[in-house]
Amino acid sequence: MGLKKKLVIGALALTALGTIGGSEGYPPFYTKKVGTSVGINLGLMNDFQYGAKHYGINIGLINAVTEGSQVNGVNLGIWGGNEGVVIGVNANLLMNLQATKTLEPKDAGKVNGLEVSIFNLPHGDADYYFSPSAINGAQIGFVNSGRGNLFQVGIYNHNRSEDGKSDRRIPVINWRFD
Repeated sequence: MGLKKKLVIGALALTALGTIGGSEGYPPFYTKKVGTSVGINLGLMNDFQYGAKHYGINIGLINAVTEGSQVNGVNLGIWGGNEGVVIGVNANLLMNLQATKTLEPKDAGKVNGLEVSIFNLPHGDADYYFSPSAINGAQIGFVNSGRGNLFQVGIYNHNRSEDGKSDRRIPVINWRFD
């Protein structure tokens, strides 16, 4: 690659980073979202607080959609925790964790659309309850766990009815439309 091409690519990259609005032109390390936002949200760690609604694209290494918050559009990252609602695409490379601190599994993360990750799992810590996310759509990954009206593709697929009384574990392709 010639020097001219390198300079043009470098200038374009610096211009793109400069328009993000982070500290000194770089993406912010931690983005805490409250209220309503529209557009592209970029940060290394994105935390959506109770009542926050984002319309557009959320991109981060770690994305936390906390209880009472919502992302409408695309949620992209490496690792994601979901106690809120994602309407659209929830895609995290390594893991999508769903969690709830209440006894009601209906309070865990909800995805209306597509959820993609290597592992789509419920949270397993002691202060959280096992609660697969409520999916109305499709879940794609090596290991999937969900409940609701869903279609799953992966090596291990576990789905549960909305009332939690019926479990199904089927490899490769699994579905439930209650």
